[in-house]
Amino acid sequence: MTENKHLLQVTVVTPEKMLVDYECTKLTVQDRLGQLEILPNHASLVTLLGVGPLILHKSHLMKKLFISNGYMEIHNNQVMILPDISEVDNEIDVKRAKEAKKRAQERILQPNNETDMRRAELALAKAIARIRLGSIN
Repeated sequence: MTENKHLLQVTVVTPEKMLVDYECTKLTVQDRLGQLEILPNHASLVTLLGVGPLILHKSHLMKKLFISNGYMEIHNNQVMILPDISEVDNEIDVKRAKEAKKRAQERILQPNNETDMRRAELALAKAIARIRLGSIN
């Protein structure tokens, strides 16, 4: 637990494991309405997460993760992120993500009676987010 009012203590926990327990000076995350940038001493907040990158900034370093849905709670510089799915950037298989993007686009462009459009659109969003995050240096 951080006592420093200039840092955020960020914990990321998925149903499978704790991925991150990290102090940072800023975080960027995608919620359901758009991109949020969170700085120390942010007002308390609970929000639904969207699909996209979670970027934790500390000095000139960045820790990058892919997250998909879930919740984020902020209180007293403590940030708890509970995504349904999360991957650290070096675990992302960009080739697999490109293949998933192609499959999702095909399902959207050539639907049949069994096509679940919402699921196909979510699969496309996840694939695009993984590709973008895997390409950030």
